[in-house]
Amino acid sequence: MYSRIEWQNNPASAQRTQIEPLWYGYYSALSSANDVLKAVRVNNVFKGPNRMVETMAVLVQALSLSGIALNYDQGFIVTDSTPVDANGSPIVTFKAASVLRDTALAKLDEAIALATANTFTVPGDFFGSPAVSYTNTSIAQIANTMAARTLAYFPRNSTQNAAVDW
Repeated sequence: MYSRIEWQNNPASAQRTQIEPLWYGYYSALSSANDVLKAVRVNNVFKGPNRMVETMAVLVQALSLSGIALNYDQGFIVTDSTPVDANGSPIVTFKAASVLRDTALAKLDEAIALATANTFTVPGDFFGSPAVSYTNTSIAQIANTMAARTLAYFPRNSTQNAAVDW
């Protein structure tokens, strides 16, 4: 396996604009998923017997954290259970990419467990596009595939690649 090519992380570089939108995009999706989970778990909104909305929000948390782990050396772990200060702002510190990866994998496991334990169909327009419906079984398979992807794509050198715990 070849070493991955590094991001251009120099504020003076024209290529710096490639990495910033990803960062904010991942955290925007994560924030939305956290809001949905708070609505479901705290305020009992969207809480149906099949838990489809909750499952999909956990999946979005997992995919967001996985993307951050795969693209950055460090980041914030912000979930629906992250403590907040008196102003309601999350209390977070930078965490290493490996910690982000492990948190993403745990969230993927949670999404798999929720999808496996419940029967539902995600409507084709749930995320807008591509307008494809998914069963709970498909969601569990997607989460499992994304966990494998996270493990496969995370190593940044041959030593880390050899250490992947399949």
